[in-house]
Amino acid sequence: MRYQSVHEHWVRYCAAAGVDATLHQLRHTHATELVNAGVSLATIRKRLGHRNLQTTLRYAEQSDAVADAELRAWRRRASQAR
Repeated sequence: MRYQSVHEHWVRYCAAAGVDATLHQLRHTHATELVNAGVSLATIRKRLGHRNLQTTLRYAEQSDAVADAELRAWRRRASQAR
């Protein structure tokens, strides 16, 4: 599909649903959902078609809850290793 066709469909769907969102916002949301589900940044970078990981980092925002859980798990592993 051409981008213009996808965009036109998206605008209609959003209007019908009463939602104000762009395809670009959807792309950011997708990257954020992936990172919070534990998908690696390298995989997300490839999926989004970025050459540079720094670009991907602008898209994927880890939630505080996921970051906290990751740190708790790390602390448990570290204390068990002692």
